[in-house]
Amino acid sequence: MKPTRESYRRTTRSCAWTVLTLTSLVLLLPSAVFAATRTKQNNTCNLNLAASWDILPGADDVALWNSTVTGANSALLGADLSWSGIRIENPGGGVNIGTGNSLTLGTNGIDMATATQNLTVNCDLTLRGRQSWKVPPSRAVYLTAAFNHRGAVVDLAACATNASMGSLGMDASGIVGPWAVFVSGTTLYYAKPTPMLTPAGFTTATAGTLANMTSATVNYNFTGSATLSATNLIGNTLRCSGSGATLANAGKNFTLNGLMNSASSGTLTISGNGSLIIGATRELVVVANGRATVLDAPIVNHASGPSTLTYSGGGTCSLSRANSYSGGTLIDAGTLAVSGAGTLGGGDVTVSGGTLWLSNGVSAVIGDTNTLAIAEGATVLLGSGVNEAIDTLYLGVVRAASGTWGATGSGATHIDDVHLSGAGVLTVLNTAGDPTRIPRFSGELVFGEVATNAAAMRTVELWNDGNQSLSVTGVQVSAGFTVTQQVFAVPAGGSVTLEVRFVPTALSVYSGLLTLACDATTGATSFAVSGTGVAPVPPAGMRTITALSAVIAIHVPTNAVTLGVEDELAPGFVPVSISDGGSWDAANRKVKWFFSESGQVGA
Repeated sequence: MKPTRESYRRTTRSCAWTVLTLTSLVLLLPSAVFAATRTKQNNTCNLNLAASWDILPGADDVALWNSTVTGANSALLGADLSWSGIRIENPGGGVNIGTGNSLTLGTNGIDMATATQNLTVNCDLTLRGRQSWKVPPSRAVYLTAAFNHRGAVVDLAACATNASMGSLGMDASGIVGPWAVFVSGTTLYYAKPTPMLTPAGFTTATAGTLANMTSATVNYNFTGSATLSATNLIGNTLRCSGSGATLANAGKNFTLNGLMNSASSGTLTISGNGSLIIGATRELVVVANGRATVLDAPIVNHASGPSTLTYSGGGTCSLSRANSYSGGTLIDAGTLAVSGAGTLGGGDVTVSGGTLWLSNGVSAVIGDTNTLAIAEGATVLLGSGVNEAIDTLYLGVVRAASGTWGATGSGATHIDDVHLSGAGVLTVLNTAGDPTRIPRFSGELVFGEVATNAAAMRTVELWNDGNQSLSVTGVQVSAGFTVTQQVFAVPAGGSVTLEVRFVPTALSVYSGLLTLACDATTGATSFAVSGTGVAPVPPAGMRTITALSAVIAIHVPTNAVTLGVEDELAPGFVPVSISDGGSWDAANRKVKWFFSESGQVGA
């Protein structure tokens, strides 16, 4: 049974007591799946312990510090943790998360909208998915350890202009980075961190040619269609803030760390055979504000090594070229639509939010040796005719089995309507990484009614969805059933047909499990079997007897002492009444009489 939220509540708050009880929970209960706010308790227990909270927060939960904490609060993580967000309200003092271990924050980010105290994060911090941070006037967030935005785009518009991000620095162009933005109405800006958080300004690019776009440490803005000048161009970030525009590169290259589509209407299109080179940060962050973006120019690595593409926006970004960037692709909001082979370059693909759309008939978008990870709340739309081969698939945090995956109606072996949609399929190879041996049964072992002492045969298919051969050393089955095969191997991606025989010996229901003794790493190792033993049906042409009185005649030899008589009934017969005080032994199917020395029937 799935635990309720209340099953995690505790009234005792001793740290030592909690460690012992939490271990029992891990052994006895499945993980809670509720997304909710979890309140910090008034103690300094490590944050991975149940005593530190009203209910221990998980990856979908928000960790809250409020007036329950009556003073300044410092605590260690105690383990690597993942929360959806942090909210600071009115604790009795500042909140300090100590050094050691790492914290991952999801789409709820950092919420200090009503905070009366500051937040200091001294542990390593990683972000996942587009998120908004809220910091009120005169409050501050201090990030003092390693910080990794990991493809997430952070909207800082809800941070007051006199709030501080503490040690969050700026790049050479004066902005926090292409991943930190201000959304102001329908307009996008980059975030400038000093002296306080403010929207950053831009240098106006030369109309028609962008000819003055010559510095890797400058942020540029253009408002109308343009054709690149006779030389290759470079900038830190480039923003389109007019109506729809086309930037034709005319065979010239240009280099960027960030591309922002803040168009008031229409579509931003970048086209041509000249390359869009990812800048020195080795991550091109494409941010859109609900507008369509078309990147019809090849995207390539920075000269220093493999580089990444990150897309975030409410609209759709379309890719159609065979791109050669090789650091991977991250989508955290909006829709990234791909319509050509090799469109996502090389490296793994992570969909932490929004949608990845593989258009109808497209193939070889993701490398066969790469991983596709789809977070909870994110989706991959597989167009008709798509059969995309990948090595590894993660659905949320669960590694998927080998074989074909798709939505209902796709014809795939494995169906997932939460993370996948459309008529296409993914083929998961699982050739890299840890060995997997994943048994799966198909068919059924429901025998129905079978006459007693007769035999019936059914088969079930045993598949191995892993990447290594599955070794079966024995098959156990409930009474009444037998299995022909006992020791065998199932090849990776292959199957073996098991023959199961059912011979009932009594008029009763038989049910239980067929269980494998094998070296499975995960998957189903048991399968239900059932059948019912019934009375034999008389052969055709024979008369069916519905009522019969039978008399037992006994010849007793001279001088013999007879104390009892019994007779066994044929299969299918059950006595309705027995004369002279006889009794029915159902277990042995015998009618019995017992006599006293005077010859009278006794009980």
